[in-house]
Amino acid sequence: MLKKLDYLGYKENIEEGKQTCVLFVTREDNCSVCRKVEPKLENLSEEYEDLPFYVMDVYDAQAVLMDHHLKSLPQVIYFDEGEFHLNIPGDATEDDFALKAEYLLYYKK
Repeated sequence: MLKKLDYLGYKENIEEGKQTCVLFVTREDNCSVCRKVEPKLENLSEEYEDLPFYVMDVYDAQAVLMDHHLKSLPQVIYFDEGEFHLNIPGDATEDDFALKAEYLLYYKK
């Protein structure tokens, strides 16, 4: 399940908590591509129970996007121990999202 974060939750859980995780930045009110990506990440969040999956609305995530020079939506951002690792802008296959998750969990260490 995707856990909803606001900016304070992002700071506490990801940056200060030094989490390895996936953050989905979406526009909840009217983004058709975001609606295509969300179920893929929901599936992966159940498959990769050791990797937290978060979701933030773009209105809460402006500082996050600006800090990492990301402009388009949606953004799937992978953090390793609280540090930006990589991102996937827009839509991708579930396998593409999973490959990056596996890299963080198993191969990078």
